[in-house]
Amino acid sequence: MNLSIMTLDNSPVSTSAIIKVLNEINDQQRSAQDDRQVRLSIHDNSNFRDAAGTISNFIIDIVIINISTIDIDKYKEDCMQLRSIYSFAPIIAITDSNSLPNLNNYNYIGFDDILSIKTITPSTLLRAVSSAIQRSKNYHSFHTSNQRKLINNKLLKLLLEKNDLISVAESACQIINSKSSNSSSSSVSIYNVHDDKIDCIGHAGTTDSDDTIFEYQKEIYTLKHSGKFNDDFDFIKSRIGDRTRFTIPLNNKNSTFAFLKIDTEYGIVHPSEERTYYKDMSDTLSEILLLAQEREHFEQLNQQNTRLIDEMSSAAVGINKHDQVTHWNHQAEIYFGIEKSEAINKRLFHLNIICDWPVIISKLYDSLNNSKTIEKFEVSYKRDSKEKDRILSIAITPFTDPNGSFIGYLLLMDDITEKKHLEKAHQQSMYLESIGQLSAGIAHEINTPMQYISDNLNFLKDSFNDVARAITHIKKSLLDKTLDEAKLDSIYEEADIEYLNKELPLAFSQTTDGVERVCSIVKAMKEYSHPNSEEKVATNINHCIESTITISKHTWKYHSEMEVILDPDLPDVMCHPGPFNEVILNIVVNAADAIKERVEKNENIDKGKIT
Repeated sequence: MNLSIMTLDNSPVSTSAIIKVLNEINDQQRSAQDDRQVRLSIHDNSNFRDAAGTISNFIIDIVIINISTIDIDKYKEDCMQLRSIYSFAPIIAITDSNSLPNLNNYNYIGFDDILSIKTITPSTLLRAVSSAIQRSKNYHSFHTSNQRKLINNKLLKLLLEKNDLISVAESACQIINSKSSNSSSSSVSIYNVHDDKIDCIGHAGTTDSDDTIFEYQKEIYTLKHSGKFNDDFDFIKSRIGDRTRFTIPLNNKNSTFAFLKIDTEYGIVHPSEERTYYKDMSDTLSEILLLAQEREHFEQLNQQNTRLIDEMSSAAVGINKHDQVTHWNHQAEIYFGIEKSEAINKRLFHLNIICDWPVIISKLYDSLNNSKTIEKFEVSYKRDSKEKDRILSIAITPFTDPNGSFIGYLLLMDDITEKKHLEKAHQQSMYLESIGQLSAGIAHEINTPMQYISDNLNFLKDSFNDVARAITHIKKSLLDKTLDEAKLDSIYEEADIEYLNKELPLAFSQTTDGVERVCSIVKAMKEYSHPNSEEKVATNINHCIESTITISKHTWKYHSEMEVILDPDLPDVMCHPGPFNEVILNIVVNAADAIKERVEKNENIDKGKIT
């Protein structure tokens, strides 16, 4: 192994003697064939200033101070400062006195051993040095472990405070800085590195200058994109002026998202423990910052969702798995007259809401059992007991946690009372409009039979007059006893009785058919114009279809033939007859229009067929 030894002795004679012994150790180790040979590096100093400089520039394993040539009591503060500057290296005192002073007298310095120059040999010095170094390593290993656990415990406690990312980073910097150094010039910073910018999200200790911050940001930006820390953990230790700087990556899986910068005048842990110490710190701090970042992101989303819910035009009510209200937006306050503060954490079914609860509860269970959103359904409700029933449209969405366990519902509700009234008025308006559009055709349909009824009645009137004159003439002739066969034939011929015998039955038949036709149209119009009811009624579907076909005949009779196949045994169906008639009418009219267009374009087609 390699040992770096620093001597502090202002006497050239004793310094030479110490170096001679150390060189003899080196010579013995070089000539030895043992794999366990030790190689020494010697740094001799004659004053504390030079010693402090040596410790700053080299990793020293052990310090040897000649207490015979240096007045320890006079340089007590210097000795203590030397110990604080580099607390990891054991210190062995040597003296030229035969009687060794009590080691306890130097507890304030922390000497590990005291040896006499007069009796010292290479083997005893090497043994003393090796023992001191091993004790120091054991001590610092134990100290580092405790320090690491202490810092980690304090860092982990930050999670319990549930603060935002910046607050967590600031507190983490304060914890690390307070435990990392007692120097007033030390500092700890955390830099969050994005693709396009770098943010200092936490700092404690001495404030860096703007130039220092800028240069460091450029350095870590380059480090992040170099991929240096993506695989195995590593850190950078550098000397910046009179301070040592540690740049420690904070990783999320295999990607670096931030850097921890520790600037300290003195060392924090023994060099042999640095990698383990900083890796453990990096792992813990990375996890804490990522969790804080996720929690902050979740809180932001939760706040956004809460704002969205509050600003929704629908009433939004959130319920947990215990049926307690978790969300109650402003629109819910308006609908139900219950303030948010009065509703939150109360059971929904215990709130004084007048509505069709059995239907809602049934839908909630359906949503839970099927784990699906229940599309909008309608229930009646009242804003107060004196008000008429209103209509509420409700959609139910169940929510589960990442494990699939049910955690609650979200109910979106809209008062559609006015909308329903407007829809009904619009429907009635469209209904009347459709009747208006049919009126011209219906008038034509009625006018045709009425025309031949009128013509036939005129014919019957004239025929009646002719027959009446003939009967009068025959009566007179009978009274005058002048009626003979010739005269009777003359009267028949004048009245055209033979023609009337043939045409009168036809005229009566046509008139009857015309009357029946007009009656059927009027009846169909009456059935089609049946006033709409809010409730479904038992309806003869066959009559509805036949009536609609009758009143729409003018739309299809010139281009189409109508084939109607109805089941005479079809029972009455519960429905709204008005809307049903409209549907049948639209089907017939659309079919007639399509056939008309085809017939007009194709001369080979005489008529289409609607079935």
